[in-house]
Amino acid sequence: MVAIAIASPAMAQDADEEDAVVTTAEAREESPSITVTGSRIRLPNLESTEPTTTIDAEYINQRNFINVADALNDLPQIRGSVTPQGGQAAFGQGVNFVNNFGLGSNRTLTLVNGRRLVSSNTPSLFGPGAPGLQVDLNVIPTALIKQIDIASTAGAPVYGSDAIAGTINIILDDQYEGLNLNATSTITEDGDGFQYRLEGVYGTSFADGRGHLQVSSFYTQTDGLLQRSRQFFLDEVETQNNTVLSNRVNPNLPLNTGPDDGVPDQVLFSPSRLFVLSNNGVIFGGPLGVTSSGAALNGLSGTGAFQFDAGGNLIPFDPGVRPLNVDGTAAVGLRGFGGDGFQFSDFGQITSDLRRFGANVFGNYDVTDHINVFVEAQYYDARADELVQQPTFNTPLFGGASSALSFDVTNPFLNDQARGVLQAAGVERFTVSRANVGFADLTGFAETELLRGVIGARGDFEIAGRNWNWETSLNYGQTEINDFRQDINVQNFVNATNVTTNADGQIVCNATPATPSQSGFLPVADSQCVPFNFFGLQASPEAINYVIAENRSSSVLEQTVFNANVGGTIFELFGNEVGVNIGYENRKESGRFNPSEFEQQGRGRGAAVTPIAGSFTLNEVFGEVFVPIITPENDSFIESAVVYGRGRYVDNTINGGFFSWAAGGSIAPVRDIEFRGNFTRSFRAPALTELFLPQANAFGFIPDLCFGPNRTGGPNPEARDRNCGAFLSAFPDIPRPQTAAQASVPILVGGNPNLDNEQADSWSVGGILRPWFLPNFSLTVDYIDISISNPIAQLSSAQINSACFDNDNFNAADPANGNSFCSLIQRDAIGEVVSNPTNPGVLTGFVNGNAIDYEGIQAAALYATPLDGLGIPGTLQLRGDLSVVLYRQTDITGVAPARSDAELGDPTWAGQFVANYIGENWGFGSVVNYTGEQLFSRFNRTPDQRQFDKLDDFVTVDFNVYFETDDEMRFNFVVSNAFNRQCQRTFGFCIPGTGINDAFGRTFSVAVNKRW
Repeated sequence: MVAIAIASPAMAQDADEEDAVVTTAEAREESPSITVTGSRIRLPNLESTEPTTTIDAEYINQRNFINVADALNDLPQIRGSVTPQGGQAAFGQGVNFVNNFGLGSNRTLTLVNGRRLVSSNTPSLFGPGAPGLQVDLNVIPTALIKQIDIASTAGAPVYGSDAIAGTINIILDDQYEGLNLNATSTITEDGDGFQYRLEGVYGTSFADGRGHLQVSSFYTQTDGLLQRSRQFFLDEVETQNNTVLSNRVNPNLPLNTGPDDGVPDQVLFSPSRLFVLSNNGVIFGGPLGVTSSGAALNGLSGTGAFQFDAGGNLIPFDPGVRPLNVDGTAAVGLRGFGGDGFQFSDFGQITSDLRRFGANVFGNYDVTDHINVFVEAQYYDARADELVQQPTFNTPLFGGASSALSFDVTNPFLNDQARGVLQAAGVERFTVSRANVGFADLTGFAETELLRGVIGARGDFEIAGRNWNWETSLNYGQTEINDFRQDINVQNFVNATNVTTNADGQIVCNATPATPSQSGFLPVADSQCVPFNFFGLQASPEAINYVIAENRSSSVLEQTVFNANVGGTIFELFGNEVGVNIGYENRKESGRFNPSEFEQQGRGRGAAVTPIAGSFTLNEVFGEVFVPIITPENDSFIESAVVYGRGRYVDNTINGGFFSWAAGGSIAPVRDIEFRGNFTRSFRAPALTELFLPQANAFGFIPDLCFGPNRTGGPNPEARDRNCGAFLSAFPDIPRPQTAAQASVPILVGGNPNLDNEQADSWSVGGILRPWFLPNFSLTVDYIDISISNPIAQLSSAQINSACFDNDNFNAADPANGNSFCSLIQRDAIGEVVSNPTNPGVLTGFVNGNAIDYEGIQAAALYATPLDGLGIPGTLQLRGDLSVVLYRQTDITGVAPARSDAELGDPTWAGQFVANYIGENWGFGSVVNYTGEQLFSRFNRTPDQRQFDKLDDFVTVDFNVYFETDDEMRFNFVVSNAFNRQCQRTFGFCIPGTGINDAFGRTFSVAVNKRW
């Protein structure tokens, strides 16, 4: 769908003692045999050697999280996740895909009890997340969570594809005894954003404890929230040229006079409006219209402008104030300040409506003392509803079906008042530029149904006096997603907007107009046609129904996994058991996406949507060995030393074989200090959309890199400046900024069956400090380096544009085709990007790029101490987590790669501090989240470039207090963002974009829990 760009500042397990454990629970008894996430080996006192953060049930309960995704997204290392907040995808809206280290949600593997879960990522170019097999965390029952392990960089040799950034293993309690009921509700300080969760679980043993059965269910409802419910969105603050005095956020800044004057080239203004567009229609061109011409400093094509009101009358239209060039000789862009133009906050949401229902059944039975059979069944149903999005448009800003409509003053739908205004100005034919508010519900909604079943057996045996274990399981899952949305039927719209009167004076559709209302579109005779009044909000319900198409698209994803593995101890080394595990896995992934016939034929305002179907099968063998060379029981000169190795060979029916492996270990010279390190080679296989998507139309924006301060910015400013000079010399009449930077243009994309696997080489090295003089304290610090080669990416229009202008290889004699990247962008005679759905202006698709590199530090501190020594009953628990991003660079094209760490949305420093007091039947706690400074850009950090170089660091604080009764009822009260830190303000206005950190603001929640 075509869209208008919103201007804002550019961004670009068991709880192991050594790892970060987010907990308020008392320590559990040590298991005689432990399995850690990232390994299938079972040994006493086994500890993870990779950096691992663990969330337990108490952490979630203390915070009253409605959704497990909210708990994970609150951690410092998680950033850039896909959520129901903000604008939603055309298909598959409302999902929660977690994103470890910000490397992409499709590069974080999510498991449930160590097993894969079927994806909910619609296999479409217009799906919610990057193509991949992401798991929707909405399906997870919060009441069953024992813990969640986030094993960074680990998992590929043990679990397979997708664990590049790490593995998130959600461990559910399948042995619950008794009945537990929970009710949680949340509301914002403004009285909106209401959420609630109802959840229950019942479990019981039978057959003298040989068997166990457990059932659980949950229901949640989240009420969506619109941007217009918050003043800082209604303020419509945005960055524009610092060339006019009115509507400036900071009235004390002088005007920009040119480069090197020490004055910002661009500053914040409020309120921003798109002056060439209105919701009821503004006249474009002629004596009564507006114009985007730079020569019209006031935005008027005549002496004044008029717009239609809701009743179809023509009333004066105020275009506001236009930003100018530095010389003040020409206006720039499509934005104005103040006035009656199009307002973006009318069409933005903070979060969607989301209803979720889930049910789970777990059962197991000891057939013998050494064989246990088990089953798992899961059902999930949800509806997600995006509240609002930008409507369709008819305006000179776009081409094709979204282009402007023109009418004669004899049009029978014009009332006498409007006709009189036009005729008084000598207008015989006029053009209307409008946002088609109320014509069709483009947001639609998505209904998701997930079914999953697991059946298996596990057991143990002895060989030569050594303990062995085995497990085999069959895991099948299916997700069906149905998307319902409206669109405008282009032909019916053309039929209905060409009207005349018949012999009886009735307004009827006109299949043979002398001049069609829309250039390039001819009406056809249709006995069902209902005339459509385009002026104001006067179209009849029957006319709206005629031009609207109701669409239903369906997606089905299926996953079948058979796994069998056996492990045990093969010998002893210095009296220490050496553990091994080997296994085989067969996995089939299939998916199909079927848009409606209407969408496939491209009969609506959006691009034609192509169906997609495909599958692939993987046969995998894996093995690992864990060697404890020295343990504390050896009473050696050092405390401990262990090494391990893991390997997995994968044969994919699409792109052949791949070997993933890992090696590492740890050494503790003394009990207090331990050093650890590991290396992992992981991979991600191409997803169905990346492989099988037919060539299809989409929409994208083309940043104007040659406009204003952009010309001397970017990763290669000298090349950009030189290439822009040649380009502007060849196209001196191109609008500034280019229209494609402000209004989307059609692009052509497609899949690539020849894609290679992504390959990542990751390594970490760190240490663990447990001082003997400070019991129950531990500090872990790990350096992490992830280098991804052949990253799969859809070349975006912005990446292609950058590779064109930031390229040292550039033919200045033919700047439109200056290099191979420039040639992927089609331009017209004045240099504008072609905006034609039948001949898209940008050609792109999925490719294996050059590299993605990430370096960071992950640290955690834990401390717990009883307070009896102070005469206070209870325990004090403290925890701190720190994520430091040292380096991030994404290089897809190989042209002028640039770092993006420390920029908006990716702060160098982020941390969380938790303090809890746990009493006998009550307690309280606080969580402090810290977000470090964020740069607007790494490039051209001078006072001339922009008003703000960076956003300040900030903290948000949450509090909770709980009470427990003798009959096992618990009441927990939480205040989130207690000090209501929502944004960074300047002169009373919020800095837009990432400067708004919490649109909800202070929220209150209460949870009631009862156990029997």
